Amino acid sequence: MYEPGQGGEYHVEHISPTSRGGSDDMDNLAWSCSRCNFSKSNRVELLDPETGEQAQMFHARTMDWTDHFEWSGHLIVGRTPTGRALIHALDLNSAKRIRIRARDELCGDFPPQSRATPIEE
Repeated sequence: MYEPGQGGEYHVEHISPTSRGGSDDMDNLAWSCSRCNFSKSNRVELLDPETGEQAQMFHARTMDWTDHFEWSGHLIVGRTPTGRALIHALDLNSAKRIRIRARDELCGDFPPQSRATPIEE
């Protein structure tokens, strides 16, 4: 999702949190909406809602989005424990996000075509 559609400014997110040894290097930084940034906090693992087991946090710089996620209409579907866990933990299919994706589609901005990692999201 694009920043204007979020209703707030994006935050600079540490993919690997500094409190867990992550650096301030550019390859460890990503844009994130405030809701996702606060939901993620300093976690590096998340609970897979399907198996109940811990799954590695999706790393936007080292993992391929399409390995872990796919689109089903306006929904993001997890293909792996990592994908399912991130969708669940960050509520990536909330009603608000579904409405934003539907609006973006009317404007020709959905589904994302050129970005490898459409996380907001």
